[in-house]
This record gives sequence, structure tokens and C-alpha cells, in this order.
Amino acid sequence: MILEFLKTKDFNKREDTILIAVSFSDTGGGKLFEYLTGKPNQVQNFKLLKEYEIKNWVKKSLNAMGVEIAGDAMDFLVSNCGLDLWRLSNEIKKLADFSAQGGSPEGRKIKVIVKSQVEELIMGSREHNIFELTDALAKKNKIKALSALHKALDGGEKPTELLGLLAWQVRNILRFKLSSKLSELKLHPFVLGKIKESAEYFSAAELNVILSKIIDLDLAFKTTDLNEKTALSLLISEL
Repeated sequence: MILEFLKTKDFNKREDTILIAVSFSDTGGGKLFEYLTGKPNQVQNFKLLKEYEIKNWVKKSLNAMGVEIAGDAMDFLVSNCGLDLWRLSNEIKKLADFSAQGGSPEGRKIKVIVKSQVEELIMGSREHNIFELTDALAKKNKIKALSALHKALDGGEKPTELLGLLAWQVRNILRFKLSSKLSELKLHPFVLGKIKESAEYFSAAELNVILSKIIDLDLAFKTTDLNEKTALSLLISEL
């Protein structure tokens, strides 16, 4: 259906349109991808990074901010965030801010981030809040979902970061439903367990609709001056 639509619109001849197509298969997306990649000069293929590539990217990003990260801290960070570069980017900024603001008792800048600091900053209440939020959405309990959202906001979480976490959670639920091998998800066992619980309440179609709305709001965050807290609350109430 999508392929036929693109052909009728002469998509490959248009210079004013950008199409983003996602495939969860290693072999691509069949005839649709064959059509889209027919003119290599018009196509950019972004393959998922391997774990060692993600770790190299995290290390370089932190080094650029004057921060090092211990090996076990890196392992913990990547195992909990998975392959989600959007979320990892937010967590990297948080770790760098923690270092720059003097997270040590003496108030000195921390040069090396250790595992206990990653556990404190990355996991904890924010994880609980996002799991509580998605669990409430899965069970169609909007009052509880909004309560979880505002608890996170009142706790100091930024709307942009919460939206990123929500996108990460929804994408992982979708990957779980579409994956034949759970080991390929590369998620922490606790995270995988929570995702498995939520997956029972969503269809793949519902998850795609939610992701589309999240992407639209993320674009609005970056291109308009709307009230982020209000906009995020409205999104949750509509899901």
C-alpha cells in the first residue's frame, strides 16, 4: 500500500520531500526498501550501532566534555539504556552536568564517573516514574498516568527528558512484540520484565500511533515556544 502510494507520487523524483522508513529486520523491508534504495545518491541508510560502537560514542561524548567513565559504569549505563541514542544522549548530559557541578563532597569537579554514581543518577525514581506512567497508559488509567507524569515533573524532571524516556519505553515495547529473539533486545532483565508486562496491553498498531504522536511533540518542542509541561500533559491525556 505504501509502495503503491509512493510510486503514484513519483517519490524518487521529488526533491522537496524527506521520508523516514524504519525496519526491525536485518534483511531490510522487502520491496519497499528496494524501491527506496533504487537511487543510492538519494538515500542515507542509518544502521543500528553495535554495542562496542555505542560505548565508543559515549566515551567520546563524555571526553569532549572533560569527563571519563569507568568501565563497569559504562557497562551499566549501556545495559540499561540499550541501543537508544536519544536516551543515552540525555543521560550523558546529565552525567556531565553532575561532574561539572561538583558531585564530590568537596564540591570539586569529578573527572571519572563511577558505577555507583551512574546507578544513582540514571536508575531510581525516574525509572520508576516512567514504568508507572507506561503501566497506567497500558491499563487505560489516564488519572494514574497523569499523576505519575506530574510526580516526575514535580521531582525536577524536564518534559523533554520525560518525552525521551517515554519514546524509549514505547519503542522497546514495540521491539519486544516484533522480536523473535529476546536476547537481541540487549535490555537489563528488570527493564525487560517491565516491558513484557506492558506489551500484553498494546497492539503494534497502537504503539506506532503513540510513537508518531511522541515524534510530533518532540518536533514541536524543538521548533516552537509552546508550554512543554502543558503539551506533555495533553499528550498523555490523549493516549
